[in-house]
Amino acid sequence: RRAELRREAVLVIQGARPVQPGKATMVGQAFTLRYIPAREDRNPITVFRDPEHKQRVAIETCPPGWVLVMDARKDARAATAGSILITRLALRGAAGVVSDGGFRDVTGIGALDMPAYCAGPSAPTNLTLHEAIEIGGPIACGDAPVFPGDVLLGDNDGVMVIPAHLADEIAEECTGMESFEDFVLEEVTNGAGVIGLELGSVWRRLGADVTVVEYLDRILPGMDGEVSKQAKRLFEKQGLKFKLSTKVTGVEKLKTKLKVTTEAAK
Repeated sequence: RRAELRREAVLVIQGARPVQPGKATMVGQAFTLRYIPAREDRNPITVFRDPEHKQRVAIETCPPGWVLVMDARKDARAATAGSILITRLALRGAAGVVSDGGFRDVTGIGALDMPAYCAGPSAPTNLTLHEAIEIGGPIACGDAPVFPGDVLLGDNDGVMVIPAHLADEIAEECTGMESFEDFVLEEVTNGAGVIGLELGSVWRRLGADVTVVEYLDRILPGMDGEVSKQAKRLFEKQGLKFKLSTKVTGVEKLKTKLKVTTEAAK
């Protein structure tokens, strides 16, 4: 059950895509900035002269090595920041920036070494639609709850949010899974048959209870014994169950499911 809770706690920020794919993997704790819908009487262009404007303060106070995460209610019609402020953020040593709204001057932002993620390019200034209202509080970025200090992990596929108290535990599991996926890709390239186990892994991630029935006394019999044991441990960490030295003796179709009977292989 703890493994299930870990998986359920990790969420993906929907709609946030890399401004420039191919950057180094982004890892850092969340420093949050929340926007609310702008109101004309509160957001004249002159507010940018205020050194205490929340957007400016967030850029200047995000700690080095952290990720600035902005909640714009998934509204990319106006920019949540432009290349000047994002460049300042990068020069101050931030690990990255994520917004579920838009960015202005994405070409300049994409040229930075620092990874940046947003919902798309947007020319209008933030004041037309967004008011920066709070720094350092819980936010909802791309439908994902983000609390200050949570760990953000970003690559070419998107950005994940990992609760701070689970970060070390999940990092260990993910490191093993990354190594195993590299191994699986290599074996598939060499013609190995591991697709069934990979499909089982996918179904488990979707919440299904998965039991692997194997006639032999170990999985992946065509591979080195130690590799087979390591693969089994990694699959078990994902929640798969194994019945080794077992054969299927029958399958009965019921109204809403199939009933599988097994017995020990001889």
